[in-house]
Amino acid sequence: MPNNLVSQVEILTRLITLVNDAYPGSSYAGPTNQAYYGSQVGARFALGDDDKTIANNSTTLSGGLFQYVQLYASMTATPKVGLIAFWKTDTSYIATFDEPTGVSDMAGILVSATSIGNYGIIQIDGKVRVQFRATITKATPAATGDLVLAAAAGAGADVATADILADATSLTSTQARHILGITITSPTGGAASFVRLGAAIGQRMNF
Repeated sequence: MPNNLVSQVEILTRLITLVNDAYPGSSYAGPTNQAYYGSQVGARFALGDDDKTIANNSTTLSGGLFQYVQLYASMTATPKVGLIAFWKTDTSYIATFDEPTGVSDMAGILVSATSIGNYGIIQIDGKVRVQFRATITKATPAATGDLVLAAAAGAGADVATADILADATSLTSTQARHILGITITSPTGGAASFVRLGAAIGQRMNF
């Protein structure tokens, strides 16, 4: 994986939410209608709230740290913005929404409407909308500060979604490996809500 903290994507001509490249950089056609940006796969890039590609999607995106990845061509789960992506092969930056055993190898949160097998964008740090499971374990989640974990629900309707445990629940070591961040808006079951991914979580996911 890259040993630098952040590198800029070489070519990104579309809004982040629309990135769905059949091959690296294919939102830009080169002189022979081909793109030449294979080296940008795995690249991480930082954007602030005032960046145009963020501001133009202000209701769904916030500034943070992002990564350009490929979605695993043979996954069973259906990609959806807000779902938790897991590494299928971290050395070649291939992510999947099929949950691995243990659910500890999280890559980030999908923020672009990307098809299976194509290249798109995940967010690995900052404020991001995360899809929650249909029924959140905690009856009344807090608007700010509740600990958010991967639901570890496996296949089915709740695959690759997030959950919040009841306050009285003691955190196990297995659950600790699932931590994503904290709530910054009150989540609703079956919907996406903003979560603050911690820097330490982002580093664990990607460095």
